[in-house]
Amino acid sequence: MVDKVDSSSIGDMSFRRTETGGIKINQKMDGLNVGEVVEALYETRLADRDPYQSKIDKRTEMLSALSNFETLTKGLKGAAERLRASDISGKESSFGKLTSLGRSDTDTPPDQIIGVEFTDGTAIPQTFKIEVTQRASRDIATSDTGSAAKTTALGLEGTLTLGIAGGATHAFEITDDMSLERLVREINNQSATTVVTSQIFQFAPDDFRLEFQAVKEGGVISIEGADGLEDNIGGGQIIPGASGNTAEDLRVEFTLNDVAMTRTTNTISDIYDGIKIELRQAEEDIVIEVDIVRDTTTIRKDIEDLVSVYNEAIKFIQEQRVRSDDGTPKEGAVLSSNPLMRTVFQEISSIVSQKVQGLTGDYQSLADIGISSDGLKLTVDASVLESEIDSDTDAVRKIFDFDATSSNQAFDVATAPEKWVSELEILDGDETLIKSATVTLNKSDEGNFSATFTFNEEEYEADINVYGDYVYINGKEGTPFHGMVVVFTGAESMDDDSSQNTTITGTQGVGSRLRGALDKMLTPYTGDFSLERDKVEVLNQRDQERIERVE
Repeated sequence: MVDKVDSSSIGDMSFRRTETGGIKINQKMDGLNVGEVVEALYETRLADRDPYQSKIDKRTEMLSALSNFETLTKGLKGAAERLRASDISGKESSFGKLTSLGRSDTDTPPDQIIGVEFTDGTAIPQTFKIEVTQRASRDIATSDTGSAAKTTALGLEGTLTLGIAGGATHAFEITDDMSLERLVREINNQSATTVVTSQIFQFAPDDFRLEFQAVKEGGVISIEGADGLEDNIGGGQIIPGASGNTAEDLRVEFTLNDVAMTRTTNTISDIYDGIKIELRQAEEDIVIEVDIVRDTTTIRKDIEDLVSVYNEAIKFIQEQRVRSDDGTPKEGAVLSSNPLMRTVFQEISSIVSQKVQGLTGDYQSLADIGISSDGLKLTVDASVLESEIDSDTDAVRKIFDFDATSSNQAFDVATAPEKWVSELEILDGDETLIKSATVTLNKSDEGNFSATFTFNEEEYEADINVYGDYVYINGKEGTPFHGMVVVFTGAESMDDDSSQNTTITGTQGVGSRLRGALDKMLTPYTGDFSLERDKVEVLNQRDQERIERVE
């Protein structure tokens, strides 16, 4: 039933090996050398196992190389994402990052006077000048006499009402057996309400005094009842009275763009959206001029990082494609015929070498900003790149990011789609024409909304979310508009049984296209890398089972 694969003999005994790994002894003679038989059988089984093990070893090496390539591809996707914003404003990308540049006419460093921090991505480039004449401070009230010890009973009785003027207060009942230590503990337990803390400090060897301190700047400590809690020995105030400060004494005073202003805190965050200004030092007659500008250093660095990571991926691909003189892959080039590696190479090399469809003028491709191709790899002329970024930052952004315009001002593109050019293009001979997409919003007789995206006369239904006067139109998964969000303003005034539409024209830059191309490949479990890895591991498992049967 099983074909003979190989046969051997020892002395007058013969046996044969079958493809199932079984050994059938044909003859047994006196004086048989059992050791020779066992050794022959063992060698036969090793010969059966070796082809399977060789395949497993090669595939294991392939899995290791695939993992390294996946890591490089993830790095390229990450570098592309930093140059591609999900928000159409670009604020989440490198091009949306801002920095502050301060200067003055004195030798005092500007960051010694003020600090600038960007909080929530809503800041915009602008310029302002500021002079700090008084910093806000925290109010402190200190007693003028004290107790001989922290734990000695004070011998005082009464009610102490504590807080910040104009704010919440708390009434503390003081008994004659209460010590300074216990009083401080009770005061600090209520500091969330009173916004006042207390501590004991040693004024002299037998003189421990009480201090109150406002938790926040600008607030005047309010103490009521202290006058009735005098030291029954010295007649002084163990419980301090008011500090004597006023709100004007404790507030910050500054001039912004020649307008005098005050605040209760040294951190100013209610003047410019997304900008927090920290007033660090008061210096009259020192005016700090601040420019809020695009962080061109970060932009340049992230572009150079993208080029560097791209080149690393290309270098890996080139090493995997090297062949020996006889045409076979060189040692270690285990992915030379891997279709996934070829797909990645074709995608990324095509994207970086092409012009961004739809862009016009002086900025259409990487070559226009100092990034050229040296064979398969990219080379950056740092001086040209820096000059082009400084010259027209937004034009450079469009080479990497998604950009869109809407013909109807009631519609605003809020979020970029995952793909655009790769899906929304029609070839007319050798020329690629980028077609605009139409968004149509309908309102039925019953007041219900629906919307569609239309491209090349094909209509795609959209998902709808209505929030008051705003309608969010979301591209569905599986369509060229997946990930795109268009916001319509005017839902409440839109008539029943009517429609509104807009024409959206978009361009998809290098960073956006790279991210879109690689994202699906790198998706856990269902992406191309995961599926390729699973396929190889299944083959290894099968061969391992064959080895176990042989053994």
